[in-house]
Amino acid sequence: ASISGSQLQADNNDLLQKISRLYSTRDSLTRIILSLSPKDSVKSRLLREKGRYLSKETLNAEISFIKSHPRSIISIYLLDIYKTTIGKATTRDIFLQMDPQIRDIANAKAIKEYIGLPKTPAIGDKFTDIELANLNGDLMKLSSLKNKYILLDFWSSGCRACREDNPGVLNLYDKYKH
Repeated sequence: ASISGSQLQADNNDLLQKISRLYSTRDSLTRIILSLSPKDSVKSRLLREKGRYLSKETLNAEISFIKSHPRSIISIYLLDIYKTTIGKATTRDIFLQMDPQIRDIANAKAIKEYIGLPKTPAIGDKFTDIELANLNGDLMKLSSLKNKYILLDFWSSGCRACREDNPGVLNLYDKYKH
């Protein structure tokens, strides 16, 4: 007699088989990069490029898993994570190929909301007006800044790439602030 797991466990094992080597290699690269001295900038840059390649490979493997497991709860979970990375059109195409019962679980709600958002604006399109506090704490509508350059930068302190891009954003600000 042998004990076997559920279909969910089988799906998880299949996913792990596809991605565990990629995650392990990325983790090793990260440890090496963090141990480098600032003098090793060339080596660090090359390792980061390898890390970006591994990230793309991981994404491709997980998207492949989603497509080949349209009835798996794991697939809906992964699609929810990657929806903004792969974009609305791709997310919609994959989502519509999933089992209707899976598309009705709680994790699918965020995917449905994302797919239903207005299209991503292009340069020259009208924008959706937003209202936020300015540096003085006063509420201000974006529409009140007609005929002015507007620099909106959404970033996170936990996002290394965001912090690395910050000097460029500050240069743009300095260039156009008047």
